[in-house]
Amino acid sequence: DEVSNHTYDKATLTWFEEIFEEYKN
Repeated sequence: DEVSNHTYDKATLTWFEEIFEEYKN
């Protein structure tokens, strides 16, 4: 569960970063 949550958080962060980059541009 800990590992699963960590992976999910990382995936969410990556998605957020991609959306943020699109927003900046």
